[in-house]
Amino acid sequence: MDNHLLREKYITSIEDVALEISQSDYWRTQLFESEYDQRILISEQNIENVPIYIKHIFTEEKLMFLVSKVKECPEVFDEGSIIFKFESVPFASITRFSGN
Repeated sequence: MDNHLLREKYITSIEDVALEISQSDYWRTQLFESEYDQRILISEQNIENVPIYIKHIFTEEKLMFLVSKVKECPEVFDEGSIIFKFESVPFASITRFSGN
């Protein structure tokens, strides 16, 4: 696949992934219980706990993301929020954060 096209797929998909994973009970538990900066891979290999709305991103598009709980973030969230960082695997510059 063309590198530019693949990059566009990650840019388009990361918002939905960040939203759905941040709201998923399973993933929230995994992240809250993880160490800070411990990256967890979300891919077709662990699709059973991915919300149905975004499963196609992993099964059809074959995209992969890393998610972690971080202490530092360039964005501002409510005080006391736990911040989740989402990163595309092949393009480290494509990131999103969510406050939880």
